[in-house]
Parts: sequence; C-alpha cells; structure tokens
Amino acid sequence: MGVTSETADLGTVLGFKSLCRQVFSDPETANEWLRGRGLVASELANLSADVIRAAEAELRRIAESDAPEIKSPLDGMLVAVDDPDGLIDLYEQLDLFDKHLYATKLKIREALAALTEGDAKTRRVMGKRRAAKVTMPADSWDNGILREAWESYPALRDGYLRIAKIEPRLREVKKLANTSGTPEIETFRNMVLSANRGPTGTPSISIER
Repeated sequence: MGVTSETADLGTVLGFKSLCRQVFSDPETANEWLRGRGLVASELANLSADVIRAAEAELRRIAESDAPEIKSPLDGMLVAVDDPDGLIDLYEQLDLFDKHLYATKLKIREALAALTEGDAKTRRVMGKRRAAKVTMPADSWDNGILREAWESYPALRDGYLRIAKIEPRLREVKKLANTSGTPEIETFRNMVLSANRGPTGTPSISIER
C-alpha cells in the first residue's frame, strides 16, 4: 500500500487510531493486525485516505461482528470463526509451518542425542550455558511374532508376555448395543458400552481445495 496524492488528513488518522484502540485490547495486537495488512502505525499519516478508509471499514466489521476470531501466531492476522475460507487458509499455513517446525525439531533431537555417550536410556548433554536431558526411544517389538509365541507356548507366555490393550470390535459392539437377552448378556452389554468415553481428541482436517 503506497503513498498517493490524496494523503489522509489528521482527523482521519486520529479517528482510525482511536478505532484500533477500541477494537484491540493491547497495542501489540493492533500493530500485528496493521503489519498483516502492510501498514505501520507510525506511517499512517503518509498513507492515502482511501487506504485508511478501507482498513477502517475492516476494523468496523470486526467491531460489529459477534463471531470470535482466531489470531494467527505467524503474522497476527485475525480470522473470524465463521469464515471457512479464512480458516482453511490459516490452517494450511499453520500446517505447513508445523511440518517444517517438526522436521527441524527432529534434527535437533538427533544432533543432541549424537553428542551423548553410553547406552543408558536417559542421558545428559551439557554446553557452556545450557544442559538437557536426552531420553532415548524405547525398543519396538514385532507384534506378529509375539502373538505367534503367545499362541504357540501357552505354558510359558504368562511369565514373559502380556496383553497390553483390549479393544472393542466396533461393528459387533454396535449390534450389541441393540441386543437384549439373558441377564448375563445384558450385564456384559452395559459394561462394554459404559467403557466408551466418547471422542477424546480434536477433529482432523484434510484440505480438499
């Protein structure tokens, strides 16, 4: 957004700044919102009246909207929760950033682990100023081979192996929910259904376009 011949007058600039203070609770949030639109608070007096009016109109829409907003941690942009395009754009930006961030964190973990010595699961690495505890990953086991050992050697399995997790067969449990029968069946049904605690995570998003 550049300078034009019709520079905004002082009243327009002051009114815009006043509106910013009303919409945003702290100056830093206001400055982030301005930067996200290519504006700088200290240079508003040099901008055209049209640029100021356009930004002011957007501010008024924010002030009048009942929908809460989500603030981007990358550039401070505010996206209304009822704006699907804006939300998808923001999610896509954050997802890409998160992948780069995670990849970098993995490289740092590997580099720090390479600086440790010994074969202990928990190790420490120290620099001149900082120190960190490095916890090495646990061994992974081939569940197929363990299951074969469990089934083939019942006399030995209880001493060395255990069943770590019992999971429902969802298709059959769905039928069980509508099944009536003996007291034993109904008690079992109620017990199994009571184990369902509902979703514990957040929805996953797959961007289609």
